[in-house]
Amino acid sequence: MHRYTLKEFGLIVFIFISLVGCTTANGFSAQKDDSLIDAGNNIGNLMSMGLVSCDVDNIYYNHISDDSIWITKLDKSGNRTKLFEGDGWYLNAIEDWLYYVNSDDNKIYRCNINGENAEKASDMEVYFLYAYQGLFYVITSTGDAVHNLYTMNYDGTDLKPICDDKIVKIYISGNSIYYYTFDSEKTSIYKMNLDGSDKQEIKRDKDEDIYWFCVYENNIYYVGNNNAAIMKLDINSGVVSKVESTEVQYGGIMPDYIVSNSNTIVYCEMGGLSFKKLNLDTEDTNILYKPNLTGNINVNSALLPCLSIVGEDIYYYWNGKLNKINLNGGSSIQID
Repeated sequence: MHRYTLKEFGLIVFIFISLVGCTTANGFSAQKDDSLIDAGNNIGNLMSMGLVSCDVDNIYYNHISDDSIWITKLDKSGNRTKLFEGDGWYLNAIEDWLYYVNSDDNKIYRCNINGENAEKASDMEVYFLYAYQGLFYVITSTGDAVHNLYTMNYDGTDLKPICDDKIVKIYISGNSIYYYTFDSEKTSIYKMNLDGSDKQEIKRDKDEDIYWFCVYENNIYYVGNNNAAIMKLDINSGVVSKVESTEVQYGGIMPDYIVSNSNTIVYCEMGGLSFKKLNLDTEDTNILYKPNLTGNINVNSALLPCLSIVGEDIYYYWNGKLNKINLNGGSSIQID
């Protein structure tokens, strides 16, 4: 399997969706919910590149202009501050610091929330970064340990191996890590403790590649290459059922067009070009928003992936401009 660099993933940067916190009068929100008290971002956001994060006062996001990309802080008064120039992926806002993976070298950097004291936090090359309960969980991107899972302190010290499987993505729920692997013979989903102990294989399929997954209660929801659909896997029984048939991208569902948070999955259906929400408690689907395709619109560059969910608002990019819709639907408002 080809190992993608963040620059290669950068080909899809022009659009991403992020859902962030509790609405304020100036049209944005920045309030972490309870699940983010000990985390730098929603794990569902980080499954889709983590291009937006927040703390109790601010939103941090990739600002896209005609000739450059930089990370911006947007506060509750609507003031914008340029923190640093360049691509910041897997944004984690925690302890007055913003941590991110630099797409130029795939290494971990940080700056304080005012954009000062920018520095490299680790020389390890990674393609996934999650700050959770005082530790970073990272997936390596180079060397003999490529696709292995490690933990480290926020300053890059005390590096510990957790799992040496060839991991594609992880999803942390409570005290458990779920992940899926790939090799030439099979794709498997596993569950283990946060320290890597008590590893259990939940699903194995030599004919299906998994693109995306999330965990809610006793089920794993996933998208594979065998069905243009969201599937549900019962963790205890192993029974698989179809939840939602959809076309999230021409030819099937791609991982950065879909995101989860708590009991909600949001995805972009490219066939009908609409944003949809799936309630995992009721398994009902609602259309949140259908963009108006008037004017000179290039769909391939105007609406691309990287979704995130935090709170009750959806932030997404349309032709390079940041917009917002509510998680319950409604009109779209241009923010940036």
